[in-house]
Amino acid sequence: MEMVKEIGLHKSLSLGKPSYLSKDRGPLLGQGILSSSVPIWSHQRKIIAPEFFPDKVKIIVDEDLRSLSADIISRACFGSNYSKGEEIFSKLKALQMAMAKTYIGIPGMRYLPSKNNREIWKLEKEIDSLILSVVNHRTEEATHGKDLLQMILDSAETYDDYKGLSKERFIVDNCKNMYFAGYETTATTLSWTLMLLAASPDWQARVVLRCLKLVKMDFFRMLMHLET
Repeated sequence: MEMVKEIGLHKSLSLGKPSYLSKDRGPLLGQGILSSSVPIWSHQRKIIAPEFFPDKVKIIVDEDLRSLSADIISRACFGSNYSKGEEIFSKLKALQMAMAKTYIGIPGMRYLPSKNNREIWKLEKEIDSLILSVVNHRTEEATHGKDLLQMILDSAETYDDYKGLSKERFIVDNCKNMYFAGYETTATTLSWTLMLLAASPDWQARVVLRCLKLVKMDFFRMLMHLET
């Protein structure tokens, strides 16, 4: 045991790398840090190691979280039509960005045909059209999915026009509201999950094992397992 410890701590570099790494695996690895021995390995490590310090390997996951949140809420809202839902979400985010450029508090500015206002009007029409196309498709197919859109459609059955707000407007506007409410809560939940996992290495390991077990199952068994 002491000999193994001695070799691992003090003499591993002098043992060198297996010759097959540089010979048999030469075309694949060359004389990179994985296959080279001292002194080439030491020289390469001094150059490469600083680039892998924690402050340099941090990954910005904002866009990944946004993408995952959009996928989750698209499936929750539109079920089997989630691909259309992702397109709607993309345009809603673009609309949100365009509206952030408007001059808040200046009366009448939103009515002027400026470039930004025209973009807002265009996106609004496209979003409404996309939502209504999904609604019409579901109505024509006479399908009843277990998603938020179906809940809104079921609610609309008993809806009467109120103060000029039509049933169509009720459906479209509440789809938009559900999107933003669902997106924010989903994104917040994902962010907290990552933070808690980062603070708990034991739970990280358990989650990884769980994911590996699920991935090894066949597709249908995995879906049934996730539903439970």
